[in-house]
Amino acid sequence: MFLRRASVHLFSGMAGSFKTMVVLNLVAKMGVSTLAFSNDSDDLTVASRLLGIATGKDTEELESWIAQHPEEAGQSLSRYDFLRWVFAPNPSPDDLWLELYAYHEVEGRWPELLVVDILSNIGADFGDEWATLREVMRQANVIARETRAAVLLVHHCTDGSRNKVPTRGEVLGKISALPVLMVNFGVDEQGDLWAACVKNRFGKSDKDAKHPFRMQVEPACARVSDYVHIPSSLSYGGWGQGEDQGW
Repeated sequence: MFLRRASVHLFSGMAGSFKTMVVLNLVAKMGVSTLAFSNDSDDLTVASRLLGIATGKDTEELESWIAQHPEEAGQSLSRYDFLRWVFAPNPSPDDLWLELYAYHEVEGRWPELLVVDILSNIGADFGDEWATLREVMRQANVIARETRAAVLLVHHCTDGSRNKVPTRGEVLGKISALPVLMVNFGVDEQGDLWAACVKNRFGKSDKDAKHPFRMQVEPACARVSDYVHIPSSLSYGGWGQGEDQGW
């Protein structure tokens, strides 16, 4: 399961399912040229989370540090110079294209990855809400094909899912036709993060999210990674207390 060039991918979940953190960790680790539209989080939030991922420090403390030491913060964030951000709160599909053209003008090439977080905050009017979503998805597909970028869209699922992770049918707008990969996220009663690959055009998928996999999340420092189980006690019985007890 990986992102493909010239293709559209969809990460979805209900509110509070750490979607943005997952995406930030993904783009930080990929390290490829990226144009990211963050219409759901401001620049300070994104900067503090990126530094949290890099350092393991609390993002709230980092927000204060960034405000007090902007030059040092800028130097620390230079490790992410492959990321270019657009924080317009309500960009239109035309804005996506204009920013892409501006990126190409400056860099001499298209970005390898285009991120839009959140899909439903793209401002357009193609009739009702669902018609607008479908049209924006079509535009994303055209962008992917013409620029050869991997396009990653972040989206919402319906509230009140009975599953640990929402199913493919619970993604808002019924827009599952175009993405080659769809991953849904959910949080259980203990606050643990789970994910399910509900569509994968090139491999196995779990559309009903019956077999989700757990992920490790550290909200304080915005880190998300593979879950590693650490047993609470040793699996063996330990040393005996004398020869009659086996040692």
